[in-house]
Amino acid sequence: SDSPRTVRLQLYSDAVSFLQIHSQNYERLFSGYPINNELLINLVTTLCQLPTIDDGDGMNTDMSFSSSSWYVNLERNLIDLAFHLATYPLPPRFLTRLPSTIRAARYHHQRQYQHQHQSAHNQSEKCWWDAAETEDIEIVVPDPVSKLFSMGVTAQVEISNWSISKYETACSAAQFLDLCLLYLTKKRKESEIAADALSIASALYQCSNTMKMTSSRLAKLKGDGESKLS
Repeated sequence: SDSPRTVRLQLYSDAVSFLQIHSQNYERLFSGYPINNELLINLVTTLCQLPTIDDGDGMNTDMSFSSSSWYVNLERNLIDLAFHLATYPLPPRFLTRLPSTIRAARYHHQRQYQHQHQSAHNQSEKCWWDAAETEDIEIVVPDPVSKLFSMGVTAQVEISNWSISKYETACSAAQFLDLCLLYLTKKRKESEIAADALSIASALYQCSNTMKMTSSRLAKLKGDGESKLS
């Protein structure tokens, strides 16, 4: 019978071959997020399981595929989507406006980037929530956050159609983002990740503010008795 090492090498080879054959399909899935979210979760889970140049178990597997165009494009789409999700943890109407310096830098950067790439998630006029919110009308539930303004002043979003399914979508996106970050953390050990400073700054700003707004909203719900928190 085959040794465990031989079986692992064969599984590794089969996984790489499968990813290469279906790489263009996966690229379309990235651009259509959150449609077929489960397939993308399976993809990134598989990428996380692939061994590095030397995974510490003596395998020393062939990593030549990592420089192939299909894999580079796949990883580029993963990085773009990860930072896009982090920049839009909630629909834009719930988020605070980015600082003027970041907005100006992003505008110039995006104009240059669009001449070189075709990623659907690096265009200022598009947001993944556009597809997530085109659903049938549901029972409206309280907004997820109280919008945070300067000097710590908060206010509820005036027009909203927030629903349970949108809560689930936001949580699913956060879980998928965690998985992408796990892959990027592992990848960082063997090579640099092409993530620009503006994407990182925008993501950190919006994620930190969303945490503050969510905490404020939870405190208000608890104080006003609007909802029974489970």
